[in-house]
This record gives sequence, C-alpha cells and structure tokens, in this order.
Amino acid sequence: MFCSALPVSAQDHEDSVVVYFEQGRTAFYPEYRENARRCDEFIKRISAIQKISNFEITEVQYKPMSSPEGDRGFNEFLISERARYMTNYLHGKLEFPDSVVTVSPVVSEWRSVRQRVIDDPDMPFKDEVVKLIDKDTTDTAKETLLMQLDSGKVWLYMDQKFMADLRSFAIFVHVGFRLPQLEEVVIEEPESVDLPYIEMADTSVRWTPVNLEYVGLRKYKGNHILKVKTNAVGWAMMVANASVEYQVIPHVSVALPFYYSGGLNYFKQNIKFRGMVIQPQVRYYPWIRYDVNSGFYVGAHLGLGLYNVAYGGEWRIQDHNGRRPSYGGGIDVGYSMQFRKNSRWGLDFTIGAGVYDSKYDVFHNVENGAYYQTSVRKTWVGVDNASVAVTYLFDFKKRRK
Repeated sequence: MFCSALPVSAQDHEDSVVVYFEQGRTAFYPEYRENARRCDEFIKRISAIQKISNFEITEVQYKPMSSPEGDRGFNEFLISERARYMTNYLHGKLEFPDSVVTVSPVVSEWRSVRQRVIDDPDMPFKDEVVKLIDKDTTDTAKETLLMQLDSGKVWLYMDQKFMADLRSFAIFVHVGFRLPQLEEVVIEEPESVDLPYIEMADTSVRWTPVNLEYVGLRKYKGNHILKVKTNAVGWAMMVANASVEYQVIPHVSVALPFYYSGGLNYFKQNIKFRGMVIQPQVRYYPWIRYDVNSGFYVGAHLGLGLYNVAYGGEWRIQDHNGRRPSYGGGIDVGYSMQFRKNSRWGLDFTIGAGVYDSKYDVFHNVENGAYYQTSVRKTWVGVDNASVAVTYLFDFKKRRK
C-alpha cells in the first residue's frame, strides 16, 4: 500500500479600503467622501472571511498618509494621530493578531505630486507647475510660487485633484486559503503485483508575507508659532494693550494679554477708566488650518487687575489702598483667522465673562476727593473680555535632525 497527505496551500487574496481626512485634521469623519459606506462594506467583507475556518489573515498593513504641503514635522504628527484614531475606530469591529499587523506611514513627497501632474491631461499650466516643483528651493517657497499661478486657480485645482487623495489612511488585508488535510489513503496491494512506493511531489504554492519593517511614527516637533496681537476695542477706550499667543501643540494655545491705561480722563475730570490688567488664557481650537490653530475656539482665563474708575456720578472707586488687585477668572469663546494661506496678518474675535473678588475704596468724585467708604468687598460677575484684535504671526520652524 501507499500513503499520501496533500499539502495545505493556495494563492492568497487581498482586500483593502481607503478613508480620507480633511486638510490639517486627524479626526475621522464618516460623512466625508463616503468614508462610512466604504468602511462598513470593508468590515462586512473581512468579518465574513474571518468566520470561514479555511481562510487565514496572513498580513494586515496600515498605511497612513499626508499631503506634502506645509511643515514636515506637522505632517508626521498628522500621520501618527490618524493612525491612532483609525486603530481606535476599528477596535472592536475587526480583530487582528498583533503579529500580522504592520504600520507603514508615508509623508508624501513633491515628486509623487509631480508624477500626478504629468499624468493629468487636464492639468492647467502643466509645464510651469513641473518647473516649479523641480525648482531647487524650500517646500514653503514652492507652495508660495504655485499659489501665485493664475491667481491661485492652479493651486486650487491641485489641492482638489491631487492633495485631497493623499490625506488618507489605507488598510490592506492579505488572506490565505488553506486546503484541508486529506485523510490517509490506504490502497490494498494485489499479491501478484509488486507496486513501488510513490512519493507525491510538493507542488504547493506558498505565499511568504513580506516582512515590512515598522517605521516609527515621530512625535510632533512642530512649528514654534507665535502671534502678536493688539485689541482695537481697547484702543478705542484709550487703553494701550498688547498680547502674545503661543501654539503649544496643534489645537492648544496659550495667550497673555496686557492692558494699561495711565492718567487720562475721558474729556472730563470726573470720567476716567484707569487700570492695569493681565489676563493669561488657554485656548482650545477644534480645527486647525494651514498648520496654525485657527477658526472657532473655546478658552479659559485668569484675571488680575488694578483700577481707578469713575463714570461721571458722585463716586469714584479704586482698588483698596491702590495696591489690592481684583482677581478671578472666566471662560471665552471666539474666532481666529488668517487673511489667506501663508499670510502673517489676521483677525481675532473674543468675548468672555468671569467672576472676580474685589476689595476697593470709594471716594467723592471730585479732584482729590475724600474717602467716602473703605475696604468694600464685592464679588463681581460679568463680561471681562471683549476683543477685536489685529494679529501678526511669527513661525519659527524647529530644526530636526
């Protein structure tokens, strides 16, 4: 007799899905470019395969990507956050062994955009665009020159046609099919025939997964972005002011406004608004644009202020003994914007309210007026921040090794 066991193997199959992200964002929006539909269909297909015993997931590759414009360090941060976000999103919907999962982040280079430009028959100013991409200059300078073509229409075309597809997260799943092991076959040999032992040749086709090296996702090193601002509302009240805002990380900034009004009266001796105020603030921007924290934001602030105020009535109030500031804090909402991409100039709108503990003295509202009441203690609640500020941005890019 002879025995034979057929080997287990067959050709592998690959399935994939790509989801897209809005510019500068790390969150996955299901409604954006039909992300939800594609993800749901992909999850259903893979889940069905995992229920079949003869199918085996042999490799899963995550490929987060970003478009090439902007700061490279920030793009690497976007890639890392998109990978983290999508991994959390898929958790519980699809389970893969860690041993088969690899992550291959890709920061797109301008040469990939260059090839897309060449292959696109409808690309306007194609020759000029290729020359600018090939120009030996910085990425920021490339973007600026490209944006100047045809009043920005060429850049808009490139952003919609090429860049948007690069802001993505792709998942590739390799599936192997294994034939079941055949049971041992026993053949009775006739006594009169001496059959030789037959050894079956191994004709299997085995897929060897590529051992893709894990590319470490670099932490955001980012831009050192600083905005210098001045509040037009303050100047309208004859209060000198200045503020700085520093982008700590994407979405989070800290700001430090300072206000000072010296010895000026408002046209009359008995109308004055003198003071010195400092109001440190933390802001959270849900969205970012052009690598800069911008758009709608919410914030919280502290406040510390000395004051000498009279509104034309019988009394003037001043912080106790001229050196006991009011202190407290509150919340803000606002909107920050740049005039256009790569513009250093912008506007910042803020409205805030707070609660303050005050201790002050009351004087008769005449020149060198006498004390009327001292050490008055009061909790003040109301609007403490109203700003329409002109901003100027400094971008100190951090060098990377």
